[in-house]
Amino acid sequence: MKRFVENEEFREGSRCARLFWLDRQNGTECHGINKDLSEAAQSYIKGGKKVRPASPEEMASQTAYYISRGARTVKGPVFITGGICLRAEILRVDREGGATVYFTQSALHIRRVFCKEAALLLYAVEELGFEKVKVILLLPDKRYTRDGEIDAKIFFAKYDLTADARAMRDKAYGAARGLCRVAEDDEEPRQDIHQGCFNPDTCKYFGHCTKHLPNPNVFKISRLPQNTKLKLYSEGKYSYESLAGHPALTDLQRSQINMTLRKAPPIVKKKELGEFLGELWYPMCFLDFESWQPPVPPADGMKAFEQIPFQYSLHVIEKESGEMTHKEFLASGEADPREALAESLVSHVPEGACVVVYNKQFEKMVIGDLASSFPHMEQKLRQISENIRDLMTPFQKKMYYDRRMEGSFSIKAVLPALYPDDPELCYDNLCGVHNGSQAMLTYSKMSDMSEDERERCRTQLLKYCELDTLAMVKILEKLRNAL
Repeated sequence: MKRFVENEEFREGSRCARLFWLDRQNGTECHGINKDLSEAAQSYIKGGKKVRPASPEEMASQTAYYISRGARTVKGPVFITGGICLRAEILRVDREGGATVYFTQSALHIRRVFCKEAALLLYAVEELGFEKVKVILLLPDKRYTRDGEIDAKIFFAKYDLTADARAMRDKAYGAARGLCRVAEDDEEPRQDIHQGCFNPDTCKYFGHCTKHLPNPNVFKISRLPQNTKLKLYSEGKYSYESLAGHPALTDLQRSQINMTLRKAPPIVKKKELGEFLGELWYPMCFLDFESWQPPVPPADGMKAFEQIPFQYSLHVIEKESGEMTHKEFLASGEADPREALAESLVSHVPEGACVVVYNKQFEKMVIGDLASSFPHMEQKLRQISENIRDLMTPFQKKMYYDRRMEGSFSIKAVLPALYPDDPELCYDNLCGVHNGSQAMLTYSKMSDMSEDERERCRTQLLKYCELDTLAMVKILEKLRNAL
């Protein structure tokens, strides 16, 4: 079966052709638009003919057939042109022979790449013979709060991208055709490090694309702006040897480099670290949440992309030198598992326990939202929140610094630095889910999985979240041993 360049691949390829090619080689699936969001967008106009799920060619044929039969509205239209397969939410044909194509994205704000996608849709619809084509982007309105059934006219903010699409039409089509050629090439495209490697976040292939550089290198320097990193890289200043004493770096950044070059032992500020550890008490719990942000609010009172916790892991130690027990919760894929999660949490956290987390801002936000949403548990939840202590603090405030952290104080940097040779504490050794983004994506797809797939993913999610709290237990052990 022929594989076309589709909407999401075009967006990835607009960021970097190498990213697009590597995804193709690795068989990475396109996630596409959230199903609930697409269905909500399709309800923006009532009635019409619905394109049935099938192969891209068959769906494009259905779209063309409905148009030829005089359909005014086609839901889920598919267009194929020049090896490119484009999907939209609605095609609306007016009585004068013009057409309007509506598409949506899982975002709250317009991005330039959405205008490029609009340009491709404009091109594809004009290829069907329509002369006057408009392209409308529907994005969830951040001001909308759900109250009953979703009203698409209120839920979506409407953006007319026709003028931008027309200005980019030929260039966007040329870029898409270029990706078609990249897809057929057996050789990995040449692409140097560029701003797109970090926007909107660090590319998943960044390690692959920088494997020719010494490790560590300029991109490992803590709190150095990406523009400065790119400038130094372009000047050939990327090894730590070439950067030692560089005027563009702060004293802390130069210290990071010098410690690495000297292979210095960890820095331990025993007084400050001892004061921090002295503020912890028993019973002691180690807590971590996983959450997702659905674009369509699943419950009344919620907004688009609001954080919904669906899982937690909790390691509990009742007394000093006492046995450690593990508690956990993972929802079954339901849209709004918050109340069940909150009830489980308050039943598992011992009264008055010290609650250790890593980066308390997130956990406090989650618990605060739960307390506001469920008044019958508010007092217990707010007590849990008040008893939170942040294990990131000693690393953030440089009470403890190991050169192998490479300037970072995230748990993904701290854990391997403190336990470099322990396979049980290695996120890379987990199966399926290795980080929070993968956990979010896995959970969001569980409702559409078979029972066997769901159980496999549940196991992966539980293992991942459990490692997050076990990591805190082991990190605390290392800090205590450092005194």
